[in-house]
Amino acid sequence: MKPKVVVIGGGFAGISAATTLAEANIPVLLIEKKRILGGRALSYQDPQTQEIVDNGQHLLMGCYHHTLSLLKKLKTDTHLFRQPALTVEYLAKGNHFYQLNCPPQAGFWGLMRAFLKVDFLSLKDKLQTLVTLPLFFHKMKQPHLTLHDWLIQAKQPKRMIQLFWEPLCYAALNEDPKNAAALLMHKVIDEAFIQQQGVDGLIFPQTGLSELTSQATENYLTERDGDIKRGLSVKKITFTENQLTQLELTNGEQLEPKAVISALPPHALRKLLTEQPQLTDPLDRCESAPILSIHLWLRQPLTEKPFLALIDSPIQWIFNRQKIWQTAEKAPYLYSLILSGAHNWIKQPNQAIEAMVQKELTLFFADFDPTHIERIKVIKEQDATLSPSPNVLSYRLKQKTGIDNFFISGDWTDTGLPATIESAVLSGKLAAKEYLKTVKKETIHERA
Repeated sequence: MKPKVVVIGGGFAGISAATTLAEANIPVLLIEKKRILGGRALSYQDPQTQEIVDNGQHLLMGCYHHTLSLLKKLKTDTHLFRQPALTVEYLAKGNHFYQLNCPPQAGFWGLMRAFLKVDFLSLKDKLQTLVTLPLFFHKMKQPHLTLHDWLIQAKQPKRMIQLFWEPLCYAALNEDPKNAAALLMHKVIDEAFIQQQGVDGLIFPQTGLSELTSQATENYLTERDGDIKRGLSVKKITFTENQLTQLELTNGEQLEPKAVISALPPHALRKLLTEQPQLTDPLDRCESAPILSIHLWLRQPLTEKPFLALIDSPIQWIFNRQKIWQTAEKAPYLYSLILSGAHNWIKQPNQAIEAMVQKELTLFFADFDPTHIERIKVIKEQDATLSPSPNVLSYRLKQKTGIDNFFISGDWTDTGLPATIESAVLSGKLAAKEYLKTVKKETIHERA
């Protein structure tokens, strides 16, 4: 059976679009250039240790309703660990620990009160935050304002920035506050802490990321007359007037689908488009923010904590894989180190990155010894996410392209959210629903 819709790209956006259509009884063909689904959120077996490792550590927030709904649909939500309440442990240089504990019923201002109980902040810092934050919070919605500029306006203490604003900005926006839109940070706070009427704990996958999506998606689609082509990509897209008429794949196969949903990142989509200025002009303006992930195998444990936020370090987060997965804790001990918005490091040679890791760990952990390192694996993602600059809203494309049977999805498209997994899943839903609207119109027209 010829598929009615082709979805290009098997990351979270493509999976979301394909499963939304399949749920509506639309036969789907999902095309993915890799042999495994998941896009940037994938896992693989490390050839030296034979362990399953992720391309990069991902965590979810309780407000990721679309993502959690997708994983429930795929029946893989059982592989998630949810904190009963938000707990974040911070580490400052010299092995100094600080802990944030926030009760679930607390909203944003309750979260702020929880931060003000952390010993890292002085009494002066706490008083200044209490006085200035309520006065300036609404101004975060100003267009063309960076988070850094807003923090200056709001007179936020340096230590409050280090404790709350910088970690949240890097985690949610993958960018330095100097480059990130304050408006998008306001959206994060609104979604995560205000609309929720409380503060949920963080959510961690307890299995390889590919286990959350790859086989489960294939099962879901094939049970509903769908199909997947792996190891192939689209070589050429042909448009005739205002219709997408043909796809040519890298194996020479030609398809004439009724509609296409692209779930490609902007640079990959741009290569396929030549004469669609309403799409190519915004795509040419897209800028990316990099992520650097470092897998570290040690002969001795580094920390017993499941994860740590480092204060004043290029390494923002350290994740203890064995603690999170609740597996046997034995050597070698695997840790994942994350540098979001890693513009200063992404082009550095691995040798320089490894030297930086050794230096930072020595500064933060009193018992760390570089001779404990058994292996380091550096993973560089130059185009990990769309850079959330203040003008980002002006060129994020809608899922409906203006071409009758061509739709786009991806975390970088206009969802109103930062370029996160949640944005990717939502974009796929929105693109699929735009196609379903055309099906409904055709049905009404045929009946008339």
